[in-house]
Amino acid sequence: DIQNSMIPTDFENFNENKRFDIWGSMEAAREVGGDFYDYFQINEDNIGFVIGDVSGKGVTAALIMVKAMTLIQDYAKQYKDLSKVFYEVNNELCKGNAEGLFVTCWFGRLNTKTGEVTYINAGHNPPLIKRESGFEYLNSEPDLVLAAMEDMPYEEHAIQLGHNDMIYLYTDGVTEANDNYKGFY
Repeated sequence: DIQNSMIPTDFENFNENKRFDIWGSMEAAREVGGDFYDYFQINEDNIGFVIGDVSGKGVTAALIMVKAMTLIQDYAKQYKDLSKVFYEVNNELCKGNAEGLFVTCWFGRLNTKTGEVTYINAGHNPPLIKRESGFEYLNSEPDLVLAAMEDMPYEEHAIQLGHNDMIYLYTDGVTEANDNYKGFY
């Protein structure tokens, strides 16, 4: 319950009077863990949206999750360049990481006036983009996961969204879900 209370769910108020909609959900499989998503206003023209997964389970993973969410929000409001955001977040997460946990993370910044999305990927699953022509993966070579090694470079990418385009983010809980016989769906 504590972990779920940290994940934002105030979609209707956040989406009110905006030219976009943001929605999310998280269903824990068994126990406290490190999966997370977040969205937030960066400035008047930009919103941030992020999804991530801390390796491991339990309270330690949940604490790293909270730290990652907080750092991403803080640095996204300080730096326009997303590569600088992840550079700083990575270095902060490396400090005191005695458990050796890491974070896969995808972070996007939507310019609500132009429809441009700049994004960065630290070892996370590629999102799906839904366009009029159908779904396609937003494939770009992911950078190293966060909290693995200090002073790593991260690369920012950009795409242009059209009217009614949709970005679908997910964690490996979707891609690694098992059926009753322990096989992937």
